[in-house]
Amino acid sequence: MTTTNETVTINTSKDTSLLTSELALVEVSITTLNIKSEDDYRAAGDALNRVASFEKQVEDFFGPDRDMAHKLHKSICDKINRFKKPLDNLRWQIGAKMGDWKRQQLMAAQAGQHKRDEEARKEREQAAAAAAKLIKQGFVKEAQQITQAVEESAAVVHQEPATPKLEGVRESMPWIGAVNDPMALIKAIAAGEVPLMHSVAVKGVVQEVCLIEFNQTVINQMAKKLQGEFKWPGCSAHQEIRFSGRKS
Repeated sequence: MTTTNETVTINTSKDTSLLTSELALVEVSITTLNIKSEDDYRAAGDALNRVASFEKQVEDFFGPDRDMAHKLHKSICDKINRFKKPLDNLRWQIGAKMGDWKRQQLMAAQAGQHKRDEEARKEREQAAAAAAKLIKQGFVKEAQQITQAVEESAAVVHQEPATPKLEGVRESMPWIGAVNDPMALIKAIAAGEVPLMHSVAVKGVVQEVCLIEFNQTVINQMAKKLQGEFKWPGCSAHQEIRFSGRKS
């Protein structure tokens, strides 16, 4: 594999049989681990260090090839982005201009529709007034005929804006939601007006998703700072017991 300035050689067929054998030995020793005394506890610590050391072996074995592959990947991505970013900008400029023109057509169509709706309303009002007079005079049938004729002639026809269909261009107008007042939404959820959990399709799989996502980093930092005094409403803090071995 080559880049512009240098040749990068990545060995993707290294013999990993030794690592596989060593991993099996480490797994066996840990599977049989049973802590019932202080000596067992110390042995567990030694096993943890053995796992960490083996992890370092794996890193040392694959690390150089991984770093070279990463360097090559970054180099190629940089070259792609050198062209892609201007193209994305051009696509945005074209889309923005087309969107402006489309919105103008929609506004014109809506104005025309509003005018037709208003004209139809006036025709119906006039027909209703004329029919009422005829009914008072005893001409019920004639009144019904006038009303029916006006309803047929004043039927509102909704027309879409006449925009040309473009070859190879897909046009869509999806509805996009926005949170303009986070506190109002939170209050609505608390009051039960808006459900907290929603069924959402994620990559074709329906999942129960929480509407609000909490920043776990902030919560962890506050728990670390306040420790046992961390008592935000709906929150709690506890200590996790964690162990890490020394890589040697």
